[in-house]
Amino acid sequence: MENHLASLAYKQAVELDMLSGIIADSFQFSEEDLRRRRAESVRNVKQTNGRISFEKRVRESVKDDDGWQG
Repeated sequence: MENHLASLAYKQAVELDMLSGIIADSFQFSEEDLRRRRAESVRNVKQTNGRISFEKRVRESVKDDDGWQG
């Protein structure tokens, strides 16, 4: 069981690294942007107990950017 969980964690880390690399290559972030994003992410993980929803984050982002009330 431990080996299976370790294998899954490794695969997830590889995918996260790929995603992080793609995003970093696509956008330029300031140090302040990174600090703000990290603080926001820590709050989100604490509030959701680690149950992050991509769809919910997209909806919140659109709502914040455009005043969308979906």
